[in-house]
Amino acid sequence: MPSTSTDLFQEWRVAHRAATAAEKAMLNASIRALEGKGEPPSQAEAQAIRRLRAVADDLFQQAMAQMGEMAVMARTAGNGVSRTTGLTPDKLKGTQP
Repeated sequence: MPSTSTDLFQEWRVAHRAATAAEKAMLNASIRALEGKGEPPSQAEAQAIRRLRAVADDLFQQAMAQMGEMAVMARTAGNGVSRTTGLTPDKLKGTQP
């Protein structure tokens, strides 16, 4: 199992590419079948492609959730630093060159 949102996003990219390629192949096979140039995709093939897409979508949701958690932790850590230094966002306004 990936340990960082970067790992999850990388896994999502791989899964997304696989699902997209399978979806395109199914679409092309369907078009060929409509043109009388082959058989349409089977129910089993369609279900397998839906599973590929579901895996990719799940990985994306996990990565987004993990990024959200990391953002909260970063904000919390930032708040801890501001308490120890006495600096707050209001005090920092206008201090940048």
